[in-house]
Amino acid sequence: SLDDWEQTAWQYGLATRYRPAAVLLIDVTDDFRELRRALASRRSLLVPRRLMRVAAQMAGLMSLTLIKLDQRAAARHWARMAKLIASEAGDDQLHAWVRAQEAYAHYYSGQLTDAIYAATHAQRLASSVPCTGVALAAAIEARAQAGLGRVHETNVALERAEHALGGLAPDERLPSAFGYN
Repeated sequence: SLDDWEQTAWQYGLATRYRPAAVLLIDVTDDFRELRRALASRRSLLVPRRLMRVAAQMAGLMSLTLIKLDQRAAARHWARMAKLIASEAGDDQLHAWVRAQEAYAHYYSGQLTDAIYAATHAQRLASSVPCTGVALAAAIEARAQAGLGRVHETNVALERAEHALGGLAPDERLPSAFGYN
């Protein structure tokens, strides 16, 4: 059911904080295969938005896990997939979270300019509404700006990160891939 898929994604988001990345990758991959079959069994126009959200979250989790395993190219691939799925889901806050994950993939690949581009796009997608995606994106933008020696831009990004963090709902302040604390 949709509730089961949402709970599965949520549990994986929490597991990113304590489960070894190699183990998490196996589990997320297996569930993503099953989710893909569920998506394929429905005609694209009939796929519920909630199921598309879960697919985008799972693809984002794949990217995050691959970053931890230093699989940079694969992480960027999954980030692109998550971005496409999130766009189809039509949820700007989810899309911002996915773009923030993509920014992290670029950052850890040493592509600081690409990381900044993805991070600023994430912030625009959510219209700067405080949400996890904006907080993550502003924080990684600050790190990338600092890496390029841009002091003013770093400070501005840090201010946006603090503002976004201050506006997060309690359930978004959890130690989870879907939260920020």
